[in-house]
Amino acid sequence: MVAPIYYYSTNRQFSNQSSGDFERISFQEALFQGQAQDEGLFMPDRIPKVSPEELRQLPHMRYPEIASLVLGKFLRPEISASVLSQLAREAYTFEIAIESLGEKRYLMRLDQGPTASFKDFAAQMLARLMGYFNRNGNYLNLLVATSGDTGSAIGRAFQGIPGIFVYILYPRQEVSPKQEAQLTSINGNVRAVSVDGKFDDCQKMVKSAFLDPELRLFHLTSGNSINIGRLLPQMVYYFYAY
Repeated sequence: MVAPIYYYSTNRQFSNQSSGDFERISFQEALFQGQAQDEGLFMPDRIPKVSPEELRQLPHMRYPEIASLVLGKFLRPEISASVLSQLAREAYTFEIAIESLGEKRYLMRLDQGPTASFKDFAAQMLARLMGYFNRNGNYLNLLVATSGDTGSAIGRAFQGIPGIFVYILYPRQEVSPKQEAQLTSINGNVRAVSVDGKFDDCQKMVKSAFLDPELRLFHLTSGNSINIGRLLPQMVYYFYAY
């Protein structure tokens, strides 16, 4: 049986009262918390290994298969191999080209996703993971601060995901017309909110909301890169390129 990986805050301010050790939580808990209560980032308590045999198989695998292999090292047994494989196929429906630029030089095209941003790769998987763990019908409010690309990628990925409502805060004067068009054209469970300020102001508003105990009843979580559910999928394209 695969031993589960747990996640701890990099600030390590919360300790287990019985053992005195710093608190570790499941991936699902870290995913929905977004940011630790002590303002740290969640990190795995150990780094799993990809075997030499698995590495030799990578050239024969498609992107969703590699995503399932790599992410499974961190997520099983919380999520089964078959379910993770299905989520990866749903997330990565687009091709990722690797173009030769000459001798031993290659270019990996990370602009092939729905919003033409490399952030699609993490956002698409984040949406599927949250949708899976939230499948019992609870509602979540996902907050995102963006200067353009992140908001579009998150909004497109979460559009239509049941029970999850997305609020994207962006600085009105700091996004391009194309970026604003992408942000404001997403509807349904996704709302874009323009802020009269800078990106840092949007980020401060989001972080303040997470730390406000009165807002916890609204089941807030994050779609920014502070969320471990965005960090882990971003590893996959390095394995794909390898």
